[in-house]
Amino acid sequence: MKYRIELEPIAKARARLRFVAGKGAVGHFLSYTPTKTKKAEDFIKLQAKSFGIEIYPKEIPLRLTATFYRCKSKWLPRKETMPFRKPDLDNFLKLLLDALNGVAFYDDSQITTIEVKKRWTPESQAASRKARQSGKVDTDSGYIEFEITEDVDD
Repeated sequence: MKYRIELEPIAKARARLRFVAGKGAVGHFLSYTPTKTKKAEDFIKLQAKSFGIEIYPKEIPLRLTATFYRCKSKWLPRKETMPFRKPDLDNFLKLLLDALNGVAFYDDSQITTIEVKKRWTPESQAASRKARQSGKVDTDSGYIEFEITEDVDD
């Protein structure tokens, strides 16, 4: 079954480090996930739980198919039909996998096959053309579609 999460895809950001001063000259570093990344992961988790996805048992190999639909900016050239610019596709994937850990599967190590795409939303292609003609900014948003199934040896 395919699932759709109404969220403009964002790339998973790297963990950040912050120095916390202690008493005297002693201090330590604190690692944290950036807020935007944390909010996106939490949203995906919440949406996935609302779909009633059942977690696959640990011993089952899985196949993930995902498409990240992004909104096309009106400032990009019309001839640009694929979103080949940043952010990188692997960072979109990391966000989705980390969000689905413990929700759709026990650990992303269960995934043995991945098919992943980055595309423009069909609506933003048309809206982008209209926005150029009318001078208005398009307001539609992107989304993520994914499907998880048992992986069988082909």
